[in-house]
Amino acid sequence: MAFYETNLAVLAAVSAYLLFRQYQTERQDPVAEAESGVKSALGQDAIRRFKRAFFPAYALVCAADWLQVRADFHSVSGSRLTPEKGPHIYALYKYHKHLPETTVAALYASGFVAGALSASFVGQLADKYGRRNACLLYCIIYSTACFTMLSDDLLILFAGRACGGVSTTLLYSVFETWMIAEYHDQALDAYGLSLGSMFGKMTTLSGVVAIASGVVGDVLVRSLDSKTSPFMASVVCLGLAFVFISKHWVGFHRKQI
Repeated sequence: MAFYETNLAVLAAVSAYLLFRQYQTERQDPVAEAESGVKSALGQDAIRRFKRAFFPAYALVCAADWLQVRADFHSVSGSRLTPEKGPHIYALYKYHKHLPETTVAALYASGFVAGALSASFVGQLADKYGRRNACLLYCIIYSTACFTMLSDDLLILFAGRACGGVSTTLLYSVFETWMIAEYHDQALDAYGLSLGSMFGKMTTLSGVVAIASGVVGDVLVRSLDSKTSPFMASVVCLGLAFVFISKHWVGFHRKQI
């Protein structure tokens, strides 16, 4: 196994172990349980339902994002393979679509500008129309951005990068705000669940998903010989996330969801 894959496997195993140990510590800490008053079966059930509703969806949307990033890329130059460092997006633009460096830079810039502009109103729209709906919108917009990678039309590619910028804003805002709002609505702190532990699990889970997604994306490109395969895999993850959120978040009440 190559050095890159070996290091990723070790990091993934360590991250998964830390996540498991965190879970075990919470289950086996009688002092924390007594202090927080976690004695009610109803409270325990509420916490389990909350975690089972949030974490699978969060893992899927993170995977959709991380699938498009990898540590290395091999472009064919004659009969030689030249390693190029960078994400799948850059590699696809530069080495598959053969776009000039200035055009690639403009595409990236359009995504950053779209993300910056959308940050000024995404939160307000999510509060108005529902954070759950905003999470579903993320799945739709990001899927659109992924599908645009199949095209060679510059206008479509720029539209895709704009969708990608808005999607990034949604990813790093509405999912967390849904979780926080639901946490307070159900008063889960009274049952012993802390926001700190939720954010800790989110960080660890994102790390594990990032490592696994990087490996999967690289395997897809090499095995299928398709530079767009990671983006189509992202669409699959987004579709699963959309279905999961539609089914499992609908029972969580109140307008801010």
